[in-house]
Parts: sequence; C-alpha cells; structure tokens
Amino acid sequence: MKKIFTCLGISILIILCQLTFAQPEPLPADEAYQPTALIKDKQTIIVQWQIAKGYYLYRDRLHVSPANPSTTRLGQPLRPTGITRHNNLIGNYQAYKNEVQVGIPIIYNKGDQISFKVNYQGCSENEFCYPPTEKVFTLNLNGPYMQPMQPVAIDIATAMTSAATAPQDKVTQLLSKQNIFSMIFTFLGIGLLIAFTPCVLPMVPIVSSIVIGQNGQKKIFKGFLLSLAYVQGMAITYAILGVIFAMIGKNIQAALQTPLVIGLFSLLFVAMALSLFGLFELKIPNFFHHHAHKLSNKQKSGSFVGAFLMGVLSTLILSPCVTAPLVGTLGFISKTGNVWFGGIALYSMGIGMGLPLLIIGGLEGRFIPKTGTWMNTIKHILGVMMLGVAIWMLARILPGPATLALWGILAIGSAIFMGTLSSHPKKNGLIYTKLTLGWTLLIYGTALLLSAASGGSDPFKPLAFLQGHHSDAEHTLFKRINTITELNHYLADAKVQNKPILLDFYADWCVSCKEMEKFTFSDSEIKKLFKQFILLQVDVTHDNLSNQKILKQYDVIAPPTILFFDTKGNELKSYRIIGEMGAKPFTTHLQQVLAHKKL
Repeated sequence: MKKIFTCLGISILIILCQLTFAQPEPLPADEAYQPTALIKDKQTIIVQWQIAKGYYLYRDRLHVSPANPSTTRLGQPLRPTGITRHNNLIGNYQAYKNEVQVGIPIIYNKGDQISFKVNYQGCSENEFCYPPTEKVFTLNLNGPYMQPMQPVAIDIATAMTSAATAPQDKVTQLLSKQNIFSMIFTFLGIGLLIAFTPCVLPMVPIVSSIVIGQNGQKKIFKGFLLSLAYVQGMAITYAILGVIFAMIGKNIQAALQTPLVIGLFSLLFVAMALSLFGLFELKIPNFFHHHAHKLSNKQKSGSFVGAFLMGVLSTLILSPCVTAPLVGTLGFISKTGNVWFGGIALYSMGIGMGLPLLIIGGLEGRFIPKTGTWMNTIKHILGVMMLGVAIWMLARILPGPATLALWGILAIGSAIFMGTLSSHPKKNGLIYTKLTLGWTLLIYGTALLLSAASGGSDPFKPLAFLQGHHSDAEHTLFKRINTITELNHYLADAKVQNKPILLDFYADWCVSCKEMEKFTFSDSEIKKLFKQFILLQVDVTHDNLSNQKILKQYDVIAPPTILFFDTKGNELKSYRIIGEMGAKPFTTHLQQVLAHKKL
C-alpha cells in the first residue's frame, strides 16, 4: 500500500511540475481582446475592450478612423490614462489591462449609418505580442443608444481636436494643478518675450504717457493701478481672441489634419520665422493702423476706464506687429480647440506682454529700457521657436528619421547663426557663453543627423547611432524565408547537413522580438550554439497570404515564437518557445534541443 501511495504521490508531483514549467499556449487574438462598439448618442461612439487576464493593450497603438473619410469625420479618440510599464528598448509606455473604454466624437457623418475602423495591438505578460489588429464596425446613429461598461464623461469640444487624455470633467481637468500652472507660466513667458521685441518696446513711452497722463506727476500706486488697468484691457482682449480662435478651430480642425494643410501651415511658420530674422516685415495697411491710433488718442488720460480702453485698443496696434509669435500661439490653441484653454492661455500671454508696463507705471515712467542688439536677439529666439513649431507640425506627416534630420539642421543652423564658427577677437563672459551654447548645439545637431541616418527618430536620444545596428547584425544570422515551399527545401537540406533547424517568427512591430535579438541572440555562448543549427526566420510584419499560410500550417499565433525541427525534418513540439526568453534560459534550451538530437 505504501508503494502505491508513493507512486501516486510521485505521479502527482510530476504532473504539477509539468503544469508549472510548461509554457502556456497564448489565446487567439479575438479571445485575448474582445472589442465591442456602441452608440452613446448622435455625437459619440464608445469602443470598449474586454481584456483577458495576463494580457494588455498598448495605449499608443489604439486608433479609430472612419471607414470612408469622404462621408465621415471623427475626432481624436479619448484614451484614458493606462498603467505604466517598462521595456528595455522603448522605455516607459502605457497599457490597459482587464477592460478599457474609449470615446470617439462624431464631427460629421452623412446618413444614418456610420462605419469606422478600430486598430489595436497588445501582448501577453509573457511578452508574446500579437500582430496589429483591425476591426470594422457599422452602427446606426438612430439607436438604440446603449450605456458603456462605466460612465464616460466626454468633452466633445476638446475631443474633436485634442489627442490628450480624456477629461472626466472639462473644467476640473483644465484647471487641475498639474496642468494649469505650467500652462500659465509657459504663455506668460511667451508674452514676456514678445514684450521685448523691437516693434513693441519703442511704443512703451507712448503707452506710458497715455497711462500716466500728460498733466502732472502721478503717485507710484496710482501709476501702478493705471498700468494694471491698461494691462487688464490688453490681456482680456487677447483672452477673447483666444476663445474665438479656439471655437473656430473646432470647426476647421478636420481640414487642418490633411498633409496639404499641415504642409502649408508649416511653410507659414517658416515664413514668419524669416520675418523675425529680418528678411522682410509683416505689416498691416496704414489706414487701419492710423484709425486705431487716432481712436486711442481720443481717450482720456489718467482714468482707469481710459487706461483699460487703451489696453483694448493697443491690441489692434500691437497685434500686427507681433504677428509671428501671436499666430504661432493661436495655431497651437486651435489644435486644442478648447475655449477654456484658449482664453486662459492668451490671457496669460497678455499679462506677460504687460509686465514691463506694470514696472514702468509703478516707477512713474522713469525707467524705460534702452533699445539695443539684445532686442534683436529676442526676435531671433522667437524665430527659432517658429521653425521648431514648423518641424513639430511636419512630424505628423514625415517619417521619424526625416523629422529628426530637420531638428538636427535647426540645431546646427542656430549654432552657425550665433557665430559659433566665426572668429571673435575680443572675448568676454557673454561671448564665452554664446560659444559654449553654440558648440553644444552644433555637436547635438550633428549627433541628430547621424542618428537620423541610422534610422533613429528620437531627438532625446541623439547618441542612438552609437549602439550600432544590433538588429540588422542578428538578422544576418538567419536566412529569411517567406513560403512553406522554402521551408520544405531547408527541411530536406537538414537531412543532408545533419543539423537541426531553428525557425524564428519575427515582426518589426514585435518589441519582444527585438529584445531577443539585442539581448539574447547577441550572447556569445548562444552564437556558438547557433553554429550547430540551420537558422531560419519568417518575417510576419505584414499580414499577407504567404505569412498567413505558414502561420496556420504550424499553429503559430504571433511572434516571438521559435520552432525546432530535428535532422529528419520533424518538429520537436515539446521544445517550442512562445514569448520572450532571456540569454541564460535560452542557452539551456538550445543545449537540451541538441542533446535530444543525439538521442
């Protein structure tokens, strides 16, 4: 009896060990990720996923687009914040687990039926990645309307133009401490830069005389209050302008997403940058400037109402003079399409423009900065910012390496424009500072160009090209095959060479595949073991017919998956690898396969 229980215990232990160490077969994609779509109302689509346990969806690879762009226009998907994960190759990224729901605003649709495509991709916790999946849904806008898994608060105005995280409440999201202060200080700084451009500063004595008054001296506090009234008039006018432009932006946003319009706007920013560099001037008709200035002269000096109206009217005089930075700001606001953001942003910019006036008013106009070359420097900085905005817009329609090359050219051009390569007979602290900054930009720009030439796309990783082409080097270890016929040829060849076959399924979108190439296949011990195999690789990056056949032939769902065949051409199914594997366990695995061959 003891022997029976002992044998039974050993059998159970063996079974448990097999269950523990066996690699689970991944679920089919449609079981791992189950998307459904519903109509919340005539303005909103909800797409929601049920995600199997042990699997996740990439946040940045979730996209929704109209099936027929000529009859349907959709806003940017409102993707909620996901959990943060880390990968050695791509760094931190966000993903969704268990379930997720995304709201998509309907900007325009012709008819009662709406058809749209949903694209997504995910992986298992074992780093087994599925190919990108596309589903097409057709819904009736007349209902029935359904409620999503959880309540979704959707700000349609923001959603139509913003790709940011979906706000649960428009006001609380926009006025949260995390965003509001950074936004205010950013536009405050832009306004302050604009205030010191050569076209604005010469008007300070005129504005000062209007605010403080021509008849007698005012007290410091009174002068400050008058200046404050003037600045408020200017800032509020800019805020109204921001709100109006944001509202217009909501209606034209769909048109602004086309490559043609993006290209034209980018050229506009380049032209405005050239105007800031002094190649030409942007002016308004003289009659408009004359009438606005004449109207301002009729206002009573020294009164708070008059000072406020001066602030309002000065925007008509000053705005054309600062067209380049102002249009750049308005262009950015139109991308958000949010009236709260537009108003607060331009109000902050107006306050920034008025800060020097507050100082001047408080000092009774005694302190007026003198003009000089430093003001041209401010213009040049704004010009570089305009070029940066142009590149930022072009990044939507250009390949990553091309965009990176443009950033490199901008950095190098800025360095040369600063006189980095010119001789400086007299050197002082300012010259040394400029040279240090210039050489830094020159080196950084050169690194970006080299990184772009090697296929890089991240301006924050300028030295990526020094890492070499690990993936390309490891690709050369494998012979690429595309069809079952080619595989059968090598299976026959395995008998002649008396070598087992290692068949690797790879895809460019598979992060785990690239990690294995970089950290596993590059191991020196593994490379020695590879010499005893015939190394084959199937690239399933593209979902074509030949790839589908070979995947179906061997029941492979997605990469990374590695199959082993003995010298007779039979698959060793018990040695199949599904998902990512590190160098040490992979070394042991190869040794076991080779040992099996010798049995």
